[in-house]
Amino acid sequence: MALSSAPCSVLPLWLLWGAACAAAATGNDHAFPFDIEGSSAVGRQDPPESSEPRVAPGSLPPAAKKCGTGFFLAQSGECLPCGCNGNSDECLDGSGFCMNCQRNTTGEHCEKCLDGYIGDSIRGPPRFCQPCPCPLPHVANFAESCYRKNGAVRCICKENYAGPNCERCAPGYYGNPLLIGSTCKKCDCSGNSDPNLIFEDCDEVTGQCRNCLRNTTGFKCERCAPGYYGDARIAKNCAVCSCGGGPCDSVTGECLEEGFEPPTG
Repeated sequence: MALSSAPCSVLPLWLLWGAACAAAATGNDHAFPFDIEGSSAVGRQDPPESSEPRVAPGSLPPAAKKCGTGFFLAQSGECLPCGCNGNSDECLDGSGFCMNCQRNTTGEHCEKCLDGYIGDSIRGPPRFCQPCPCPLPHVANFAESCYRKNGAVRCICKENYAGPNCERCAPGYYGNPLLIGSTCKKCDCSGNSDPNLIFEDCDEVTGQCRNCLRNTTGFKCERCAPGYYGDARIAKNCAVCSCGGGPCDSVTGECLEEGFEPPTG
C-alpha cells in the first residue's frame, strides 16, 4: 500500500512528529494545527494588540489629545463641555473647573458674582452681575459686598462708610459718598480730640474737628488756643501765656500788644 493512500488516522506517530518538527523549522506556527495529546485542531493565534495607549486607572490620557474650545478632557478620556454657565469657555482638564470667568463672575463654574457685585450670574442679562448700588452702582460703590433681603439690597460697607447703602461716612471719617468723586477720609484732629473715643471726632461732611482738647483750636486742632502757646501737634504742650492776661505768640509765648490779632493760618 502506498504511503499517500493511508488514512490520517493510521499514519505512524513518527510521521506526525516529523511534520511538527518541519513546521517549527520553517517558523509557521499554524502549519500544524493539532494538539498531539488530544489530536484536535487548536490553532494558535495570539490576540491582536490594541493600538490605543494604555492609561492607568484614575489618570488622564496622553497630553497629546486636546479638546476644542469650550470643552475639557475628562478622566475617562472624553471631551466634555465646560459647565461655566456661559461666563467662560475655558476650563481645566480633569476637573472641569472654569478659568477666566467673565461678566464679573467667579467660582468653580462661574456661578456667583464677584465681591462688590450683585445679580444673576447664571441667567445673564438683564440680571447679570452689576456693581452693588452702595450708594451708587458704578461711580460710587463703597461696599465690600451686598445681597438681597426681602426684595431690598443690603450693603456690607467698607471700613470708612456707614448706612444701609453706605450713603454716609462712618464715625471718625468725613465726606459725602452721595457726591460723585467724593470719598470718606479719616478725621485729622492732630491727636487733640477726646481720648475716650476710639476715633477722632470731626464733622462728618466738612471734616472740621469738634471739641478740641489740651488748650488747642483750629480746623484740625493744630494750634494753641488764644492765651496759650507751645506745640499743639507734636509736643502737645500748649501752656498759658505769662503776659498778665494779655496775648502772646501762640508758638514762642512772647507777649504781644493789646489788640494784636495773631495769625490764624
